[in-house]
Amino acid sequence: MNLTHMQQRIDTAENWTNDNPVLFEGEIGYESQPQNDGKVQFPKEKVGDGKTSWNDLPYSDRNEGGFKTYVASTVSIGAGEEHVFTYPTSEKILTQVYEVSNGSTHDNRNVAFDVSGNYDQQDSTKTSVCDGKLQLRDTTNDLIPIMTSNTTPYGACSASGCFIPSVDAFRAFDGLKDSGNSDLWINNGGSTGWLSYKFPTAQYINKYTIISGQAIDLSRSPKDWTFEGSNDGSTWTILDTQTNQTSWTAAQSRSFSFNNSNAYLNYRLNISANNGSNYTVVIELQMFNSNTTNSTYYTSTTSASNYSLAGVNTINSLIVPVTIPTNTSVKILASFDGRKSWLYHDIIGWHEYTETLSEEWKTSNSNTELQSYFTGITITQLASDLGYTPQSIDFIFQLGTGDPTVTPVVSALIMNYTVVGGLECADVGSYDDTCSRYGLKITSPTQLSVKNKDTASHTISIDIIPLNNVTYLN
Repeated sequence: MNLTHMQQRIDTAENWTNDNPVLFEGEIGYESQPQNDGKVQFPKEKVGDGKTSWNDLPYSDRNEGGFKTYVASTVSIGAGEEHVFTYPTSEKILTQVYEVSNGSTHDNRNVAFDVSGNYDQQDSTKTSVCDGKLQLRDTTNDLIPIMTSNTTPYGACSASGCFIPSVDAFRAFDGLKDSGNSDLWINNGGSTGWLSYKFPTAQYINKYTIISGQAIDLSRSPKDWTFEGSNDGSTWTILDTQTNQTSWTAAQSRSFSFNNSNAYLNYRLNISANNGSNYTVVIELQMFNSNTTNSTYYTSTTSASNYSLAGVNTINSLIVPVTIPTNTSVKILASFDGRKSWLYHDIIGWHEYTETLSEEWKTSNSNTELQSYFTGITITQLASDLGYTPQSIDFIFQLGTGDPTVTPVVSALIMNYTVVGGLECADVGSYDDTCSRYGLKITSPTQLSVKNKDTASHTISIDIIPLNNVTYLN
């Protein structure tokens, strides 16, 4: 006795291509199609011959010769309603009813910070995560801005005196390292003097750099001094003491580090002796904090930050719950290839992160801009923007702050997405079968009636296959 088998599989074009299976003779393989304006497109199909792999099989022709499968249009059938499908054959037929889903919407918020300390970064500095706050560490960036006067752009420069106005206190904070007769501070005479900077908010300073050595007279360089902190500008705490700093060369830089657990508004270099001249010179005075930064840092998240895009049709929204205090910023890098490369997004598009971020990234609020970009974007559009079809998304955070007393706080990201609609084989029977959702009966040699016996409406599609196209297997 011969037994009729209907073997059918459905999958994405990408999965079919990657797996490249050999279908049994007569086995049907459906290639699912993406949604179009919320409507599911009926899949294309190939029919196996038992020897040819998927990638080498032609798609079946539904209308002209070969393996004929008459596919009725997708229709919506209300509760208790019936619909009549017409097909161009009077042969005996096999049928398969599919229930069509337009996709469901989901929230994925399972993202936690990696607190192991093993962070993905682009420089030698480190970050850490403590109690959900991002603690930043750096010793490479001067916290004093480039000053263009004693009070601009912010803070206040002062000194015990100056030789002439053109060599006033702010010249030691102007970012220029000229060892000639300009772009430096010269006191108003003598081997002593002090140079100070007042921050807008208290800072934790534990390193400073002096650039001195005026080419015209190296003996004007400081020799003995204390580095001090104060909150009222009157009572000073000595944080570091240096003696016998001799043998300066022109525009030489010397750095000094110390332990400091207190934040001060004011810091000053208090010089008690120079190297023998009648004037004292400081070309630049820079201050640093190992607990704050103005540069770029990257804190990764755990594998839970990996959003799989398998089956996703549309990303409806990406929400980044973040508290950004004053003088602090949080921006995002994304990876679509399993963290092999990191990309940033600006008003122009996606760019691979290398050593330099674009001006658009630096000047725009990329956090807000990126969330706007991910609002309602389809995977097809994302693939077009990237130049390839992404399989997943990972995120890490770029952190920056100029204030050691505050840190940004980032909660779990929330990605809302809609999965691709699909086809599901429906449970069918006769019109009198009370256990099946859909009842079938032939109403004429070329018409088939389908009745929806459920209490809800459904969208269906149907395969109608002439019986002489069915392969019999022993």
